[in-house]
Amino acid sequence: MNDLLRSVVTDWLRRAYNATIRNHLPRKIGYYNGVAVRAPRLFDFTDHIPDYKAEQMDCIAAAVEAGDTVVNVGGGYGVSTVVAARRVGPSGRVATFEPAEEVLGPLRETAEINDVADRVELRHAAVGSPSHPKGSIEGAETLPPSALPECDVLILDCDGAEAEIVPRLEIRPRDLVIESHPRYGVDTGALLSVLSSMEYEFPDRYFDGTGGTHHFLATRTPEKYSEECTAGRDRPSG
Repeated sequence: MNDLLRSVVTDWLRRAYNATIRNHLPRKIGYYNGVAVRAPRLFDFTDHIPDYKAEQMDCIAAAVEAGDTVVNVGGGYGVSTVVAARRVGPSGRVATFEPAEEVLGPLRETAEINDVADRVELRHAAVGSPSHPKGSIEGAETLPPSALPECDVLILDCDGAEAEIVPRLEIRPRDLVIESHPRYGVDTGALLSVLSSMEYEFPDRYFDGTGGTHHFLATRTPEKYSEECTAGRDRPSG
C-alpha cells in the first residue's frame, strides 16, 4: 500500500470511527490547560491539551485578581470558570451563566473535581439571545444584558451573543475578557469600537485564534474606574 492510499484509508477509518463508535463511548478525565475535565472519549489518544484556548486563558490570568467577583457568560467545559475561580481565591466568587441544560452537570462536576465549587455559582440562564447554544435551552431563565450583575471582571464566551450583550451593558466592569466569533457574523471591530466609546483600552488582543475566533482583554482606564468608584460604583467585595 503506497503512502497516498494509506493516508486515504486511515482518514476514512477515522471519520467512520468518529461518526459511529466514538460518540457512544464514555467520557474520561482529561486535562485542558491544566484543568481536569471529563471531556475526551474513552479511547481518545489526546486527553491532555495544555494550550486549550490559550489566548482566552492568558486574558483571564491578566485580568482576574484575588478577591474579585467574576461573571462568566457561557460555561462550556468549565475551563474558564475554573481558571477564574483559582485566580479569585477563597475570598472571591465566580458566577457562570449557561443556557444549555446538558452542559450544567458537566460544568458542576468540573468545578467539583478541581476543588473550586465553594466559590462558583452556576445559573441556568441565557443572557440575550444565544444563536449557537451547545444544547437545548428549554427551561433556561432569560436575562437581558442590562440585568447582568455588578462585577470586577466579565467574561463573554457565548458563541455570538457577545454582539448583542456588549452594546447593551449597563455595568462597567474593570475588565472584560471577550471571545468574539466572526464565523457567526460578529464584527470584532465593531465590538472594539463600542468598548472604546465606553473608555476601555485593549492591552492584549489575539486575532485568528483557535477555531477562527478572536480573543481580547478590555480594561477600564484607571482614572475613569477610580472616578466611578468615588461616585458610588464601588467594586464588589466578593
